[in-house]
Amino acid sequence: MHREHEEAMRADFAAVIGLRRTAETPGVTGEDRHRDRDAELEISKRWLFGPHGHQWAYLKTAYADWRQHPAVMTEFLDRVEDQRAHGHDAGLSDAEHRSQYQARQLTGRERARSPIPRTR
Repeated sequence: MHREHEEAMRADFAAVIGLRRTAETPGVTGEDRHRDRDAELEISKRWLFGPHGHQWAYLKTAYADWRQHPAVMTEFLDRVEDQRAHGHDAGLSDAEHRSQYQARQLTGRERARSPIPRTR
């Protein structure tokens, strides 16, 4: 994947996440939600069915993993970093490695926006 394609993919993925967040905002009309969903699907289809569909799918999966299992993914990325620091192949391409960081960053913003429930 050429750098300019990767940068475009990352910008589009961030835009998709922005559209999802907007749709979840209180007060958003059904019409706006529908328009944003259509835009999200159009962006996703363009990438998923294009020549870099596997990279888009990987980023999408990484994002879902970071949302659902942040502790596990933190351990995973720590292991990858440790292996790379010692000159070992961690099994990720450079683009996949950057996708892990983007997914972590995007979900970190989500967690920062959502208060942690307190237990008594």
